[in-house]
Amino acid sequence: MSKETDYKEALEGMCYQFAGWARGGLMTNGLSALEGAFEVLGWKEPHVVKEMQCDESGCNKQIVCGWPSDASYRSTCSEHHKGNR
Repeated sequence: MSKETDYKEALEGMCYQFAGWARGGLMTNGLSALEGAFEVLGWKEPHVVKEMQCDESGCNKQIVCGWPSDASYRSTCSEHHKGNR
């Protein structure tokens, strides 16, 4: 792998770890280091991450829990977790 690829992967990892969540994606929340990382990565706010969104139809809140349902394995936000149904 090239150094450029390594740097990009490191920036993405930091964004996934430290960015906030709103409107279905990652947000910088005004933090200049994250704003710079988003700019380098070419990301807009919010950076939509479908695989981190609740799998309940129409919900784009962040996944907080995975659980087995009768139909399949679910990945949902706290509102749609089986304990809140």
